[in-house]
Amino acid sequence: MQTFCVENVQKQSLIHVGESLDNVRDHLPEGKRCVILTDETVYALYHDRFPKADVITIGTGEQIK
Repeated sequence: MQTFCVENVQKQSLIHVGESLDNVRDHLPEGKRCVILTDETVYALYHDRFPKADVITIGTGEQIK
């Protein structure tokens, strides 16, 4: 897994990439808003396993990424 930090004047956001879906909950901060960014295929197959969070889905394919 890779973690990227994005900062602006008001806050800091961590972006985790490449973690197993089964371990995502281990990386979510308690009491803070979280957003999951996923593609349509992963959402269709695994959305019932996502932790409670806002979800943004994007199309599939390399052009979208």
